[in-house]
Amino acid sequence: MRWTGLVIALVLGVTLLWVSGVGGAGIGADTRVQVLTTDPVRVLLPVDASSADIESRVRRELTSAAPGQRDPRMRAHMEALAGDARLMEHVATTGYQQFDSQVAAGIAYGFYDVTIDDTVVLFSVTVELLPSFYGIGDTLSHEDGHWLVNSGVAQRCGPHVVRDAGSGALFAGQARAAIVTELQRIDEQVHGDYHRRVSGATAGQHRVSALAALDDVLGPACDRLP
Repeated sequence: MRWTGLVIALVLGVTLLWVSGVGGAGIGADTRVQVLTTDPVRVLLPVDASSADIESRVRRELTSAAPGQRDPRMRAHMEALAGDARLMEHVATTGYQQFDSQVAAGIAYGFYDVTIDDTVVLFSVTVELLPSFYGIGDTLSHEDGHWLVNSGVAQRCGPHVVRDAGSGALFAGQARAAIVTELQRIDEQVHGDYHRRVSGATAGQHRVSALAALDDVLGPACDRLP
């Protein structure tokens, strides 16, 4: 069976949680939260791409997309993602394994991260790996649906999750881990609903299905958490 897509939402709190920011979390009900998202970073891969090919192209596309971001914090964040050796190795290794075994026709990696200061900033970046050996149009539409889910979860639920999951943490690292882990838990529920909706769907149904999954799982204002 060939999948029409695969999404991997990395828990940076476990794998690559950054340690910049203040020492204490200090998150509460009145904490200011800003959510920054971006268009999907699309990485077109050649046939039989090696893990080295994947890594170099992901780095290049992240770096190329960074200057076009309006917010300088997102620019810096995307450049930092591209420069993170562990993250790039993970994407390259898992991407190669999925394509080499023909498990997936495309992969969307959703990266959530948080910086904690006077204002908490939540970042959501989606990187799409799009190999050329399957129908690129349908695969692109499918992975863009995953990007909509990632961005929608961050925008709708980000502030709530930051204040709720991060409020009990004494230190910034603990707060980040709790926030990102909770975002991933919610994210997985919406992606699962999206996949059920688009099983056998045509290209034109992916966007509608992603938005419907967000509405059904989260409600209009993240008032219906799974």
